This record gives sequence, C-alpha cells and structure tokens, in this order.
Amino acid sequence: MPNHPRYGLSEGDVALRVKDAHRELVRREMLARRMEKDLPVTADEARRVRERGALRAELGELERLAEDGGAACLTVTREVQQLVDAPNTKLGLDGGAAAGAGPGVEAPAVDPAVPDGCNGGDGICLALPLECDLNTWLGDPCPGFGRVLRIRYSISALDDCGDSSEMTRSGHRKNFLIPKRGTMELLASANGTLLAPLRYEAAKCLPVLQVHRASFGHPHDMTKVFDITSKVQDIVQHQGGYQLKISKEEDITAHFKDPCRGVRKVFQVGYECLGLAGLIRVREVDGFLQASLRIGYPGEDKGTAVSEVASRLMTPAHRQTTPG
Repeated sequence: MPNHPRYGLSEGDVALRVKDAHRELVRREMLARRMEKDLPVTADEARRVRERGALRAELGELERLAEDGGAACLTVTREVQQLVDAPNTKLGLDGGAAAGAGPGVEAPAVDPAVPDGCNGGDGICLALPLECDLNTWLGDPCPGFGRVLRIRYSISALDDCGDSSEMTRSGHRKNFLIPKRGTMELLASANGTLLAPLRYEAAKCLPVLQVHRASFGHPHDMTKVFDITSKVQDIVQHQGGYQLKISKEEDITAHFKDPCRGVRKVFQVGYECLGLAGLIRVREVDGFLQASLRIGYPGEDKGTAVSEVASRLMTPAHRQTTPG
C-alpha cells in the first residue's frame, strides 16, 4: 500500500507523545516534591510544576486518542500534488497523480486557500512559507495538538518535453536531473503554522552552462591578462544558468577592468555546455566586443544585461573574492 502524504498525527506519533508526556509528568512530580521540601529549584522548574495540570489534560486527550485508534490524520495527496503539478512535473508524490501532465495538458488549479508564496516552481520545486495556514488549506485533523505534514516524494530523471528539442520547458535537459526518493516531515503548531519554511527543488546532475576559464587582456602577453572566470560564471547564473549573453554594445572594460590600456584585447571563454566543451575568442575594440556573444541554449530570456548583473555583483565582499 503506498504511503500517501498525510497531515496530522499518526498512530506512532500519538504513542510517542503519550510516552514523552508520561516521562515529563514524572519529572514534574519529582520537582513538586522538591519544592514541598523547600529544596531549591530554578524559575523554569517552578513554572513546569505550575503547569502540571495542563500537561495532565494533554496526556488524557492523547490517551483517549490512542484508545480511539491511535491516529488523527488526513490524506492530502490531492492537495499537495496540485501544488507540485505542472506540464513538466519533476517532484511527484508517491500515491498521488503521475508526475508530468504531458504536453498540452493543463495543470490542476491550486487551491485558493493556499497563501501566496506556496508553489511548485513549474513542477521542479515545492515551497511552503511560514505564513502558510495548513489548517485552512488541508483541514484540522487533531484540534489542540501540534501536528506533522509528511510528504513522501520521488524525483524522476526523465523530463518529458513533448518535442524533439534537447531542452525542456522547465530549463532542464532530459536525464540531467538526479533521481531521488525520500520523505519530508514538517512540524506545525496546533493552529497549522509551520515551525520552519520548506523549499525543496530537484537537483541537476550538471549545470547547463559551466565556465571553466575566462580571461580578458593582451592577445599574447599573459602577464597582462585578467582571470575573470568567477565574474563570468556569476553573469551566467544571473542570466538563468543556461546561457552567457554579452552584447557588443556593452562596455566590458567597465566591468572587467582594463589590463593593458591602448592595446586591442581578447575576451576568451572556455566552457562546458551539457557535457560538451568549447572555447570561444572575441576581440575587443575600445572597450566593446567586435561581435555580440551568446553561448548556451535558447530559453526564457532573463533580459539581464551584463551592466545590470555587474552592478549587483560588485559589492565590497565580492570585490575581495573576485580575481581581476
């Protein structure tokens, strides 16, 4: 029988909480006897003694819950899967709908009770912020008790794009995701508020575009060449991670500095794109490339110019760690 995503308290959760409550009640009774004998106790210990009545009441409710079957939880496969599903779903829930709705199939509408910020990231990630009201969204299976949202998930390595293109609509390549299975356990308060936010994303085996070495400077004298590898890789990441795009209208000396003034320089990038290595050289004139440069795969254009990226990156901390 598949382990469906569940929200609430399982039989094991109830049994464990009964055991923990019994143990804590014994400790508090021992502290109470110390206080009766006028032995010293801390302020926190005195508070725990005063709250024995609330603990006994909670223990009684837990014991009644255990007698009634030992579980108070809801199966929430449909609700959570709706949040994850997209035409190219990568994060699927065991026992839920099949991962990947296929080309031309509309994803189910997300429950309007889910607050802004909860999303499935076009099918490759699941995000639940602290302000997510789980009780309003999923229901309240055990009023008055803290609860657990358990999500058993699977990530498939195959991303079906529905056409012959190597790149999928989610920006990943077929078989370039790391397959994985596991279970997430999220603790929530009695009012349905998460104790910690969740963001889980399918990991890529390889980056779409990786810069191995980038340099800018004199075409022959290596003493007058700047190593700008980390700067160029940062630009790639800010442009989406799948391409490097530098227009010939961009003043590259303003961002990479000028290693040899008065000399026509060369901008050189050694890269690897989905396992295929390459090297490209573009000459510079008066601080501008002679031709626009674009490496990688077409996709959703982030529309981020190098000048805009560089302005974000050139913080004092970045200047200390970036060569050139």
